Amino acid sequence: MLVFLFATLISYCFFIEVLNEPHLTQEEAIRYNFIFVLEFISSPVLAIGVFLIWLLWIFKCWKFISEVLAEPQNQFLHYSSNSFSRSKQFGSWLIVHLFLSLPIIIYALFSLLAGIVVGDWFLPVIFSLAILLVSMISTVIYVRWTNNSKASTTGALTILTVNWNKPFFTLFLYYLVHQLRVPLVITKLLSYGVIIVGYFLINRQNEYQFGGILLLGVVVVHSILIYQSYHFEYYYLNFSRNFPHVKIKMYSSWVLTYLILTLPENLWLALTFSPEVCLLLLTLSIGTTMIFRNILYTSALEMKKYIYVISIFSIGFYLIILFGYVALLSVFNFFLSLLIFESDYFKQKTLYSRRIL
Repeated sequence: MLVFLFATLISYCFFIEVLNEPHLTQEEAIRYNFIFVLEFISSPVLAIGVFLIWLLWIFKCWKFISEVLAEPQNQFLHYSSNSFSRSKQFGSWLIVHLFLSLPIIIYALFSLLAGIVVGDWFLPVIFSLAILLVSMISTVIYVRWTNNSKASTTGALTILTVNWNKPFFTLFLYYLVHQLRVPLVITKLLSYGVIIVGYFLINRQNEYQFGGILLLGVVVVHSILIYQSYHFEYYYLNFSRNFPHVKIKMYSSWVLTYLILTLPENLWLALTFSPEVCLLLLTLSIGTTMIFRNILYTSALEMKKYIYVISIFSIGFYLIILFGYVALLSVFNFFLSLLIFESDYFKQKTLYSRRIL
């Protein structure tokens, strides 16, 4: 399907009919179509986008292969494959991986060929080398799995991170990737959609209002994950309240969790706004997020009621931003979130339902 779609788009670029075509000669039409195709396959943004989509596919392949190798009827592979040398195993798994990556390889070869023809080969070469690097890493992982029967029974993420130090603020992030991948992907897509749509629809003359409205939308989109973070802490990290940590350290840990979770949005913020505006808007984002999270300490709301409360807060914050009090709202939300955390962290209400959406 991907190969068909790619070929269709490329072919369409060659044969597209332009408006007022009679004023173009056949040679000019072919030239302009080729320029369009070249822009399509040499755009850095498009290359990064295709590469990220391919990485998601590779992660899915890792998961599938690890699960297949862990099945009882396939356990013989761990012993029969050891009769071959590591080089033969590597070559065999490399062929398997290249077959799974066939669409992206065709894309890379086409880009490289077009780049060589026109003399603009830097991006295609980098793209091809990145594909080769990921393919080599994947092949090494497959060889390791087939030579270690225990390794294939665990997930790819667990194998890659088993020897990593895991600070407190990263625990929920691992939980998201391991247990809540679908909500995480949907949330990030909605967040990017808010930024893209808002960038074209919202008036950008006042960058404080523009950035404030966009970040408020990003925080609201992440409210479901914020709610899940509270559930995760309540059910799996409840013991952490017995640690001899000061409250500000625990507060800072969850702030770091949110900053890492919204790292792409924060990078966009830093690239779009001046440093002082970026710092102010980041303070607004942190304060609003922590308010949405810390109010759960006070009442342990169910999801339905939590959405109602978030909606009321969001409307109020939106009106304040429209009136131009972005700086005041940023400071107010930050200190209000600190106050709620300070007063209710050790007074968390009991949750009556363990169901997590």
